[in-house]
Amino acid sequence: MKQLCLVLNFVVVSQMLEQVNGTTKIEFLASRVRFNPKHFSNLTLFTENSAIYADIMVVKPLRQGFKANVEFKLRLNNSKTHQKLFNHVLDVCDMLVGLRKTIFRKWFESILKYSNFMQNCPVPEGHYYLRDWRPDASIIPAYLFAGDYRIRGYCFYGNYKKKNMEFLIDMEVDAVIS
Repeated sequence: MKQLCLVLNFVVVSQMLEQVNGTTKIEFLASRVRFNPKHFSNLTLFTENSAIYADIMVVKPLRQGFKANVEFKLRLNNSKTHQKLFNHVLDVCDMLVGLRKTIFRKWFESILKYSNFMQNCPVPEGHYYLRDWRPDASIIPAYLFAGDYRIRGYCFYGNYKKKNMEFLIDMEVDAVIS
């Protein structure tokens, strides 16, 4: 029985690795966004030609303690819904100044090349943009194998889903990793 389990595990892992080795790009398909008008006068997020664009007007500085719940979902073949793979709450300001190379830090460093986003906190009032961002395959982690994904970022102050939570931004992006 143990040998059968080992063989099955080996087959599953091998298939996943085959898919990972074939992963070469990510295409962004659609996006949705809501924002708190106390902090933003505009927050437009859209996809075009498999890239992401954003236009943001911050009207109230984003202070220390700005957090994000980042959630990755995968839609399995022949399914209409996405299944949650994982989510992680991160302190955005700590991530900006941190030296640890997490998936979120790598993605943010990639985004910086196509934007005028701040690399520190607080983020002052002003106009910020992201133009034509297409991440290269080197920042797609191996555990995100080829498939249809939904990535959600829910930004807030306080504690996630608690009474002291203040909503800032809710954004979703649909993407295909191939």
